[in-house]
Amino acid sequence: MAAILPKVPEISMHRKKFLVPAVLIMTILLAGIAAYSVSRLGPGNNSTCNAQSSSNQSNYIANGGFENRSSYWSLTSNNDTAIVTAADFHCGMHALELITLQNRNSSFVGLTQWTNLSGCSTAFERFGLPMMHGLQLSIWYKTLNESNNRFGITVTFHNSTSKLTILYLLAFKGVPQANLVDPNLAAGRVNVVINSSGPTWRQATFDLYNDFVKYFGVDPLARHYCVNYVALWQMPLSDNQGGMASVSYVPGSRSICFLDDVELRLVSGN
Repeated sequence: MAAILPKVPEISMHRKKFLVPAVLIMTILLAGIAAYSVSRLGPGNNSTCNAQSSSNQSNYIANGGFENRSSYWSLTSNNDTAIVTAADFHCGMHALELITLQNRNSSFVGLTQWTNLSGCSTAFERFGLPMMHGLQLSIWYKTLNESNNRFGITVTFHNSTSKLTILYLLAFKGVPQANLVDPNLAAGRVNVVINSSGPTWRQATFDLYNDFVKYFGVDPLARHYCVNYVALWQMPLSDNQGGMASVSYVPGSRSICFLDDVELRLVSGN
């Protein structure tokens, strides 16, 4: 015996007249929402994007993904351009875009964040985050003109009597300034050439404790050093300060880099 199907009520011609347009409108709306959602994912790899991947510990950099625009960051120079953009990002909805106009009198552009946290202070000021084993700095970055750019991330260490600085050169055309470290560690600057930037997002990770020991030759814990600030920057190709040679460039051209998901975390196991 054939199965008896439930009777489906007939739809009147009057209801059919309005049902078809309603279905079409709903389909268009859903397609629009889907397209908008995909467009908001942007060019970043959001399917695998996770700004918390390096550690379960807190990020000591506030607003490292620039989701709150430039909050907690201070503009270092206003002669070139720093933009919080939604056009190209690694994670979330925003990234920092630095634009440098290449001319003879161009200057660098950058943002700085002071880690004025408890643990490093004098009677007059707080000046940083205490150095620790396993303190790790990471950043995501990219540029469309890696062969004509100079940009990076800087970390400065302070112990209330001296300041020491490591400049991680993510892309650097030409020869950087010579390292300059005072024998008594009253002051010092070290350039670490990475030169790994390209047109796709990539990550650089630095072990600050081990790098400090490597480049300055002392234990930062024993000397009571703290992370004073972290800076993101891009400089013109015409810059020749400190014995650094300028390099060839096209006058009026622009160098552009994108920076995102800056993290300073205490990573276990180090």
